[in-house]
Amino acid sequence: MYRTLLCASLLVFSVAACGKKKGPAPPNPTISDSKPVGATRSEPGTATVTAVGKDAGNAPAIGPIYFAFDSTDLSEESRRALTRYGEWLQRSAARVVVEGHADERGTTEYNVALGERRAHVIRDFLVRLGVDAARVDTISYGEERPAASGDDESAWAQNRRGEINTRQ
Repeated sequence: MYRTLLCASLLVFSVAACGKKKGPAPPNPTISDSKPVGATRSEPGTATVTAVGKDAGNAPAIGPIYFAFDSTDLSEESRRALTRYGEWLQRSAARVVVEGHADERGTTEYNVALGERRAHVIRDFLVRLGVDAARVDTISYGEERPAASGDDESAWAQNRRGEINTRQ
């Protein structure tokens, strides 16, 4: 179902983006900009996993996994957060969907492909931890679901991300 949706989206986006120009390339940051989901904010370069509810068996909420410009590399902090999440996921029967996102720079086709690579990097990391690959679906939204609006590095950094949604 997700692949069909992705293929249909790619077709629509490719027709709409035929005339889209690539914006100027910003300097490549040395550390990924990360902050947890929700009202609390942390310093750039961090990712968090937070238990939900009082029961340790509940699904932990994992904040976005942020990426540097045009990158699919996981930061050390992101690897630690994914490891904690993966350990919980190994003990549960939950299925997850990993969403890949990109900032607005680049063509729609390129950003969908980049979002897909980011989602696959996160999925592959969880699978290497021992999570059954059949329980981890991926989808790319490219630039179509920004977390922040704006045409500056601060907004772009928040949009270069992967997000994990747990389904029980």
